[in-house]
Amino acid sequence: MSKNKYKITELEEILRMKQMTLKSHLEAKLEAAGYEPSSEDGFLYAKGTFPVLLVAHMDTVHKECVQKIKYTGAIMSSPQGIGGDDRCGIYAILQIIKDFKCSVLFTEDEEIGCVGAEKFAVSDYIVNNDINYIIEIDRRGTNDCVFYSCDNQEFEKFIESTGYFKTAWGSVSDISTIAPALGVAAVNLSSGYFDEHTTRETINVEALLSTIEEAKKILALPCEEPFEYIEAAYGGYGNWWRDYDEEASPISTDYTTAYTDDCTYIFSKEEKAKKFFHIYLQTYSGNEICCEILAINEMEAIGMALSHYQYYSACDIIDIKSQ
Repeated sequence: MSKNKYKITELEEILRMKQMTLKSHLEAKLEAAGYEPSSEDGFLYAKGTFPVLLVAHMDTVHKECVQKIKYTGAIMSSPQGIGGDDRCGIYAILQIIKDFKCSVLFTEDEEIGCVGAEKFAVSDYIVNNDINYIIEIDRRGTNDCVFYSCDNQEFEKFIESTGYFKTAWGSVSDISTIAPALGVAAVNLSSGYFDEHTTRETINVEALLSTIEEAKKILALPCEEPFEYIEAAYGGYGNWWRDYDEEASPISTDYTTAYTDDCTYIFSKEEKAKKFFHIYLQTYSGNEICCEILAINEMEAIGMALSHYQYYSACDIIDIKSQ
C-alpha cells in the first residue's frame, strides 16, 4: 500500500489530545524551539523576537477525543469530530515559528466564550508588548481573512497584498478581545477546516499547508510600525437589530419605523437612507432564526448580524432578503 502523502503524524497527535494534555505538549514544544513559555490559568504564552503575535485556541467543541482518522484524498475526518477548529491553527503556528520567531498565544476555552483570551487581555503580558499586528489562525475555509470589529483599512490591504486571502465576515474569535486590549490590528486566517461544530467536520490538508506558506509570505512583508486597532463604528443594537417574525411583526415599507414586541424605534434622517435586510440563520440544533437589520448594504447587514449572534458565522446564513 502506498504511503498517504497527506498524512502528518504531528497533526494527528495534536488532534487526539485533550486540551490540558495539549497545553503541556505545546509548552514542551515551545521550550524546544527556544522560547521561555509561561503556562497561566487560561492560556499559554511565549514572547518571541519577531514583532507579531500568533494566536490559536486549544479546545474543541467535541466531547470525545479523536480516535479514528479517515483520509479521503487530502480530506481528514473522524466519527468523533476531527477538531480542526482549532487544532489546525495550533499545528500551523508550530510550523510558522520554525521560520519566524513570533510571539505565541495558545488560549483555552474559546468555544465557550473566549475565556482564555479574556484572561490574557487583563494579564501583565499585554503591558509593553511590542508587536506590529496579530495573526490568528482559526477560520474555516481556504482563503478568508476576517477582521471583525477592527477597521484599519491599511492593515486589510496589507493582509490582502499577497493575493491569496480575501476579506470575509465573521462573528467573534479570540482576537475580538485581544486586539483592542493590545491596541493593534488583528486578522483571522482560514486554516482548512469545514463544517466545524459538527461531527461532519473535515480538514483539507492541502488548504492547511497553503495557509502556513501564505502566512509566512505576509510575515515576510516589510512592516516597521504597528498597525493601530481601529474600532469599527456600528450603531447601537436598538437602532439596527431585532428578532424578526414575518407574520407576527410586519414592518412599514418607508423604512422609518421598526416595530418590536415592546417598543417602537424612530430612525434618524441618516438611518432613513438605509434599508432593512432579513438575515436567515441555521442554528446548531437545526432550527431557523431570522433577524431584521437596518443597514446601508448587504455586507454591512451581514457584519452586524454576526456581531450580534456571536457564535454563528457567514457559513450559517441560509438566505438574505432586502425590502
